[in-house]
Amino acid sequence: MVMTSCKQDAAERDAKLQGKLTGTWVLEYTPLASNFESTIFIDSNRNYAVHGQRLTLSNKIYTFEIGGKYTVVNGWLIDTVTNHSMWTNKAHSPYVVSNQIVRLTDQELILKFDEVTNQVEVIFRKKEK
Repeated sequence: MVMTSCKQDAAERDAKLQGKLTGTWVLEYTPLASNFESTIFIDSNRNYAVHGQRLTLSNKIYTFEIGGKYTVVNGWLIDTVTNHSMWTNKAHSPYVVSNQIVRLTDQELILKFDEVTNQVEVIFRKKEK
């Protein structure tokens, strides 16, 4: 009985976090890259679209688009990437990346974000309507 209750509590927590994801999120801080911008649009069906850009060392702006679906499971953001503008071969699609949710409020999303070490915190702010 206790295990069922714990699973229900976790599912309810995940559902609340999932609901808070809907909206537009703007990257505020990442130590992974400089001169980098990213905006994520997440709909109520968990589909997302990312528009990103970075300034190269030769001062050229490089833009990219990513699409997929987010799911929250046990406090982790599971990112199923189904489209990436850099892919020249669709054999890459889909692939899954998991990032630990450190904090998710109505205005802030902090993830431990790094596919290798999962040790870097990345901060997003919700864009006002």
